[in-house]
Amino acid sequence: MAYIHDIFKRYLDNSCTEKELSILLRYFELDEYSGNLRDLIEQELLKPEHEWTLPEPFVHMVKQNKAVLMERIQSRQKQNKIKRLIVTTSIAASILLVSTFAFFYFNDRTPQQMKVVQEVKDIDPGTNRATLVLENGESITLSEDKTGITVGKDGRIVYTDGTNIATHTSVQYATLSTPRKGQYNLILPDGTKVWLNAESSIRYPTTFIGDERNVEVKGEAYFEVAHNPEQPFIVEGPSQRVKVLGTVFNLYDYPGEDHTVTTLVNGKVEVYSTEKNLSQILTPDRQAVLTPMGYEVHQVDVEPFIAWKNNEFRFRATPLREAIRQIERWYDLDVDYNHIPNDIKIHALITRDKKLSSVLYALEEITNIKFEREGRRLQLMEK
Repeated sequence: MAYIHDIFKRYLDNSCTEKELSILLRYFELDEYSGNLRDLIEQELLKPEHEWTLPEPFVHMVKQNKAVLMERIQSRQKQNKIKRLIVTTSIAASILLVSTFAFFYFNDRTPQQMKVVQEVKDIDPGTNRATLVLENGESITLSEDKTGITVGKDGRIVYTDGTNIATHTSVQYATLSTPRKGQYNLILPDGTKVWLNAESSIRYPTTFIGDERNVEVKGEAYFEVAHNPEQPFIVEGPSQRVKVLGTVFNLYDYPGEDHTVTTLVNGKVEVYSTEKNLSQILTPDRQAVLTPMGYEVHQVDVEPFIAWKNNEFRFRATPLREAIRQIERWYDLDVDYNHIPNDIKIHALITRDKKLSSVLYALEEITNIKFEREGRRLQLMEK
């Protein structure tokens, strides 16, 4: 907050840079931070008029608006005096500060400075986006208005609301994949439920036959596996194999990353690294992390690792780099990790339906570091 306050002061005396101006406007475009803007203006207006740092051409306008607003405040003071005064003062100050700030900006800035602000247009969060590719090569872009698909025992593929997508009678494989800024759900023919996070995929048969139920996953997926001890459920990932009978777990296994994380919510699973010929049995609330050195097994609070399924970023002592990697996929960013610290861990709960600027602001407040964004390029701001 002190950082924004300093920029705001420099804005009032017309000395802030174009970069600082874009940061300031991005900050105040968010509804949840309009109260901070109100506080800054209110502090300014509570000073004696001779101490105002407002640009001289607008002092008269501010005095006029202030007189009108204070008159409204005084007219309501008789009604529930203390409470009404507080509420009305806040509303009045908000109206004044927003109109004044907007007037300053749109009337006292060059076209070039306005262009800078336009270039930092906010980025929307991810949504329901996925592609279904059948074994015969047919590719189907799934509806963003739907949340998931269901594969029937007869091979029929429908949206979860029953709307038909495709019908195939012979056993074949299909692949459901999500892009960056995408997520989708899947119900397999045995009743197993799967949630796919951004930039992930699952390859599965439209009918399970044989002694095992085999699927292949890349990226991150949350499973609620239908219990069937006669036909174990097998998940093949880029780095490991997971064997289950009936359980709930989260698998994080993105190609190219230096670790794979399996988090067990309930039931029992066996994780096996084919490359290292190592295996581990997991019980509830335990997590296996496969690194280049082998498996590390920890007792964990599972909530931060499955929060994405409930449309949340939940960070608890999460390394900043890992948190940003989640944000990178959900908002489709290109992040420069070169100068992002390795030793910062954060605690936060942020819903994934926020615009990017809101999430970045939360991180900046938590870490006391500042980010700079140009389009989808994100990096640490130079000091």
